[in-house]
Amino acid sequence: MLSRVVARHSRSSVIVRGYTAKAARKGPRVPQREQVSVGGNGKVSVEGVAANTAPMDAALQEFKKLERQGYEKVLMAWESLPPVSQYQLFPGVYHLLAVSYAKANKPKPIQDIIKRARRQKLSISRFLYDDLIRAFKGRQNLDQMNLYFQELKRRKFTPSVSTYDNMLEAYIKSEIKSGILTPELGPLPKSTAFLQEMQTSGVSPSPFTWSHLLYGYMKTGMLPEAESLVSEIQQTNIVPHYPLSFQLLQFYAKTNRLEEAEKICANIKDDARVSPLVANNMYRTLLSLRAKNGKLTDAPSLVKSLQEAGFTADEHLFTDLIALYVQAGQFTEALSILEVMKTENVEPTVATYTTLIHFAFKEGKTEEATQLLEQVEQKKVAADPIFYSVLMRAYVVSDNLEKAEAAALSLAQSKEKADEGAWSLINTLARKARPLAENPLHALLSRSLPSLVCFNSLLSVYAHQGNTQLAEELFNKHKGSSLRPDEWTYTTMIDMYSKQGEPEKALAMIKEMISSGVSPNVVTYNVLIDMYGKQGQTEEAKAAFQEVSKKGLVPNEHCYTSLLNSYGKFGLLSLAETVFQQMKEGGVQLDVIAYSSLLHIYGLWGQVEKASSLFEEMKGAGELDDVAYEIILNIYRKAKLEKEAEGVLKEMKEKGFVPSDFVP
Repeated sequence: MLSRVVARHSRSSVIVRGYTAKAARKGPRVPQREQVSVGGNGKVSVEGVAANTAPMDAALQEFKKLERQGYEKVLMAWESLPPVSQYQLFPGVYHLLAVSYAKANKPKPIQDIIKRARRQKLSISRFLYDDLIRAFKGRQNLDQMNLYFQELKRRKFTPSVSTYDNMLEAYIKSEIKSGILTPELGPLPKSTAFLQEMQTSGVSPSPFTWSHLLYGYMKTGMLPEAESLVSEIQQTNIVPHYPLSFQLLQFYAKTNRLEEAEKICANIKDDARVSPLVANNMYRTLLSLRAKNGKLTDAPSLVKSLQEAGFTADEHLFTDLIALYVQAGQFTEALSILEVMKTENVEPTVATYTTLIHFAFKEGKTEEATQLLEQVEQKKVAADPIFYSVLMRAYVVSDNLEKAEAAALSLAQSKEKADEGAWSLINTLARKARPLAENPLHALLSRSLPSLVCFNSLLSVYAHQGNTQLAEELFNKHKGSSLRPDEWTYTTMIDMYSKQGEPEKALAMIKEMISSGVSPNVVTYNVLIDMYGKQGQTEEAKAAFQEVSKKGLVPNEHCYTSLLNSYGKFGLLSLAETVFQQMKEGGVQLDVIAYSSLLHIYGLWGQVEKASSLFEEMKGAGELDDVAYEIILNIYRKAKLEKEAEGVLKEMKEKGFVPSDFVP
């Protein structure tokens, strides 16, 4: 027979009695008594010990000690025990082990542990299933949660409200993630069905239940449902506390209800369950709502009231307040925060100055912006990529390329790496400034590429400036790197070759693209259609257009317009008109470019009557710009229809369009 397994607790040791000699028939002989030492690092060693034994819950206490160090330690200790020792489970140990495996997201060992516990006739309580559901929720494993929830009901246990809340929260997050919104079933259909099951079972929703639902409705943009839920909450006797109060505050902020938001924050002031961090976040939401409604007090008074509410007056709080005043358009109050910071002996950070400088430039307050920049230099505040991005954006918009370039070069010389936002601005600057090969930014742009987005952006700069050599060098340099070319990389190269009049290189690049396993997109095909059309290869242009649909893509208005221009350029008017009609019938957006393309074709081939009719159609569709007016004006003058031309010119000026130098 097997000896009963008992345990003796001796400091950090668990003593486990093994099998007697009779057990040797079924496996290797083990010591009759063995000591399992569980150290602080979770390692387990086995050695012979005296026969003294102690209460059986000693093992449980040892495992609980390890649990405080993390579930990994528990599993490490359990899995380090000899198989013989693992076989016998102590009361309570199986519960801790099962939950630890759930936290590790390992479902299979849990089933084994529960089976062993049942064979040993250990009682399995409702609390085990509750804890397993909660543990798997932390791992976002809804399948396992459902499995144990159904097992809980199958064993005639009544799920607690906390278990229902855990299940509901998991359902809501799952549906938000998968974007399930069906007009037929309503928002969050599975979550709503689960809530109905909960209420049918006689379990009353808790504040957490309402909190989860409100969160789900707001996350999915279902404000009418959220509104209805808030009304229902207000009619109940539930006292809103965190996290329900937090979700209610978010709802009131989203629907711009300052009075209700003020009440929520007043209620949580003395709620010990709300941590200082959460309280601060809630007050920040309230302040943002006040700013939106123009209800912020003067800066010194606001700072004093926040300090009385328990806020720490540090650089982060002051920067947040500056952002709030900026949001409310109160730039003078935002600036006065700097004086308050000086009084409180708090040094402004780069984020503080960045917020102020960005707003100053945005509002055209260049003098104030300049003064703030001088303070940054005087205080030797360490700038970051966001600071330089703000400067570059401001200078590019104001067309001060010299200062924008200086800001970009300062970023290049700093220890900070340019983020993607800064890269985008640098590329914009490179497009607007002198040719890139002569631009001192060239070294910065090609120094390091943090992502494929930056790689493609730089490549497009080279292509835009017609610098084929630099584009090819960059493309070949990164072809074998981690920044592997994608469809946009290849399309940029194909477009560049097409515009440079090198169709052979463009076609070679499309072949390389396909052989590399990169599929062309709609823009790629549009470039090909346009290239073939300009060369008079209308059949090839048509074939490229048809290939779009064959590849499962949807031709856009640019594809249609490129094919239309291909036919029109060489006098194939009926084919051009067919394409235009296909656009109408296919529901493709007919914008001013599509209309103007056909209008230009009619003028090119002397189809004055058709041009006049199309121009009237454009008027009715509201698709007229200065280019369209100039096209019809030139058509009338070329046909010596001076009266019609004068009428168009008069109408053009009345619309506020200024004729170009090409229009007499």
